[in-house]
Parts: sequence; structure tokens; C-alpha cells
Amino acid sequence: MKHYLLLFLSLLLTAFASGNSFAQCTYTSLADGNFFLQDGTTFNAALFSRTGNCNAQDNISNSIILINHNITLNGNLSITGAITIATTGSLRQDNTSRILTIRGNGNGSDIKLTLLAPAAPLRTSPQLTVGVLDLRAATVNVGVNSTLRVNCTLYTGNQVTINLGNNSLLNVLGDIDVATGNPGIVGPVSGTPAGLRVAGKLKNNNGGASSLFSTTDNITTCVQRVTVPCSTSSAPDQTPQDDAAISNDPSCISVLPVTLTRFVGQWAAGGAAVNLKWTTATEIDNDFFSVERSADGITFEKIDQVKGAGNSSMLRNYAYTDASPLMASSYYRLRQVDYDGKATYSPIISLGTPQRSTDWLVTTSSPRRFIIQSQLDANSRFSVLDVTGKPMFSQAISSDNANVVIPSLPTGVYLFRLTTQQGRFTIRQVVTAGN
Repeated sequence: MKHYLLLFLSLLLTAFASGNSFAQCTYTSLADGNFFLQDGTTFNAALFSRTGNCNAQDNISNSIILINHNITLNGNLSITGAITIATTGSLRQDNTSRILTIRGNGNGSDIKLTLLAPAAPLRTSPQLTVGVLDLRAATVNVGVNSTLRVNCTLYTGNQVTINLGNNSLLNVLGDIDVATGNPGIVGPVSGTPAGLRVAGKLKNNNGGASSLFSTTDNITTCVQRVTVPCSTSSAPDQTPQDDAAISNDPSCISVLPVTLTRFVGQWAAGGAAVNLKWTTATEIDNDFFSVERSADGITFEKIDQVKGAGNSSMLRNYAYTDASPLMASSYYRLRQVDYDGKATYSPIISLGTPQRSTDWLVTTSSPRRFIIQSQLDANSRFSVLDVTGKPMFSQAISSDNANVVIPSLPTGVYLFRLTTQQGRFTIRQVVTAGN
């Protein structure tokens, strides 16, 4: 596959965009904001200036779009013109999966999408993020240190070339649907390799995927074959053997932290332990979790390590018990570590002083009336048992209903028991008949 010299000097590409503006109308961003108005379809003309050789037939879809600011793509966009995202600019979808469709002419030699080189790598905040990127007969230049992220499906249609600069990253969290018309992903000639990660699969239209890129190119590649529910491609999968043959980076390039949907902790075993639980919705390259604890919420120490699932697109539940907790208020967090050593942190959770086994029952002036003073939950229950363990009384309690009145019982020793998510606490109590 033919290599392209990919130095991607910002000055040169800026000059390219400027030079083409004389032959084509150019829309240049003026400030951060939404690409469309609130309806998601009407172009937000106030956010862009319109310069160059413009006429009545020119509009945002067939002109040059120069993005110098942080623009939110709050609707689907289809263009036959070109987009240049400058060093200081970005085009990222909102909380909805958006489709960016780019159509070129002829043999695809027209540069239709350019990401200019930022000052530093943008792994976690790509310059371009969309749900679906649909390319036809177009050339895409991803500059040095730039990141282009497709959250669901990348369509590489006929005569599509994606040129990756040094240390750039094409990160596809879903599938790549590869057409038969000679599309190609090309790495830099020398220097720091580019990265290509496909969390999903290569979709193979009549053999197109087999020549998408060359294993001799200066690209670290990884096809993970995770089944992605959002995929919009109906093409057949390339075989696992073919995917493995073109993957040369087993650890992959990690750019997204694990999606953590829950992290909770609670005292257990009467205050002798702490149970931690967390849930992930997705995992990519997740090697392990370090469980960290702190007495002040500032300085943390690692107390143990829990193996991650690696790659997953389903809910996964984790649990860990701290069998030697601090006997005071304490804080916990998770340090999630990717295969390549990159790490992210969970929110911090705090636990108050542990419940002791004797301080939860408060007596009142009435011998049969008690107040439960504890960290109660929806399933908390107070019970009275005789010394043989036979239940004599039971009542559900909560933070809104923590008062109990026991029935009249024969004189004797009874077990007063409190059951909560923290554990089970029991006190021996003398009861006098008639009280």
C-alpha cells in the first residue's frame, strides 16, 4: 500500500485550508457552542463567520468548515465539503450518538477531514468524537498527536484513505465496516508509530477488510472482537484468525477508563470488616483494580488488588472485603489500571465510625420502650429471642421508624437483636414480667 509523507505541519495544513477558501466558501467558528440550534437540525449560523468565494448556493454542507473552538455536534451532519479541526478546536457529539457523513468526489483524493496537530496527545479528549463516521470517496488526515474516536461504527467506503500521523490514534469503540473499493488506513513513514484500536470487529465486505492496512505499516494495531450492541453494520465478521494476524499490539492503546456505574461500601461483621462492591458497564483493556484506603480522604494506601475483566460490554459485579479496617471513619477509592499501565481513579466513598455491638440500644423511661440508634437501612429489623433462640417478637425498623415497644414477656433473660446491612448485633437483656 502506498505510503504518504505525514509530517502534518500545522502551518502547511492551515495554508491548505486557506488556499482552498479562495475557491470555496469557508465557515469559521467564532466561539464554543452547539453546531445546531435546539431542534438539532437547523444550523447555528451565529456561531460561524462566512468568508471567501461564497454565493447563494453555498451552505454549511458543501463548504469548508474550519473549527477553532470546542463545538458540540448536537445533531447528525452530512457534508460534501470539508472539515478542518484546528489545534485549538474540537468537534464532539453530545450525550446522543451522532452520525457524521462525509462524501467526496471522484477517486477520493480530495482531503475532506483534517485534524491538525495539537500541542500534546489528546487520548481522553479527542478532537473528533462521533457515534458513526460514514466516509465515501474521501481522504482523512489525522495529525501528529491527534485522536479521532468513533464510539460505534466507522464506515470506510470506496476510495477512502485515512492517513495517521506520528503518535496519532484512531480509536473505534465499535466495528469498522470495510467496503471493497480499496479503502486504506496508512501509518507514518517513520518516527513514533500511530495507533489503531478496534474494540469491536472488522466487518468484511467481499474481502475488503483483508487489505484495510498493512502489517508492515508504522502502526500499532489491535482488533479486540468485543461484541458491541450499538453496531450499525450488517456485514459479516472477518474471521478471528485474520483479525489476529493483523493485530501487533496485544496490550492495545488505552484511551478510555472503565465505565464504573456503582461503588459502595458498608460495615460488616459487627464493625469488624468493610464490604466494598462495584459494578462496571464496559471495560476496555482493564487489567486490575487497586483497592485504596485512607484515614483522612487525602493520603491513600493500597490494601489489595482485584483482577479486572479485560474487555467487556456487559455489567460486571465486583466485591472485596477489608478484613482489617480502620476502627474509625475511613475512605476508600479504586485505582483502575489498564494493560499499558495507564490509571484512572473512582470517586471516593466514606464510611463513618463502625457500629459497636453494644451502643445501638437506647433505653427510655418506659421499660418496654426502646430507641434504636444505628445506621438503619430498608431491610433493618429488631428481634427479641429467648435464651434458646426462639423468636418472641420482631419488627421492621428504619431511620424514620426507629422506636420499638416490646410485648409483655415473662421474667427472664432475652436476646435483643438488630440486623442491618452492617451486620447482626445482639445484646443480652433482662426483662421483668408486667413491665
